[in-house]
Amino acid sequence: MKLLIGLVATAAAYYFLKTDNGRALAETLKKDATKLSEDLFSKGEALLKKGTLLAGDASDRTKNAF
Repeated sequence: MKLLIGLVATAAAYYFLKTDNGRALAETLKKDATKLSEDLFSKGEALLKKGTLLAGDASDRTKNAF
């Protein structure tokens, strides 16, 4: 029974994605996912840069303390 429900749900999703509304939704999801990926990458890059600067500052302070 679960297999049948899964097959029907898959067929319905496939059919929906072949309609104009489904294609528009898929395109919107692709654009949103790409933007989110770019935003996360740039924020991660900024955090890495900030962490590197903080580590360098901590290293300099340690060297100056001794």
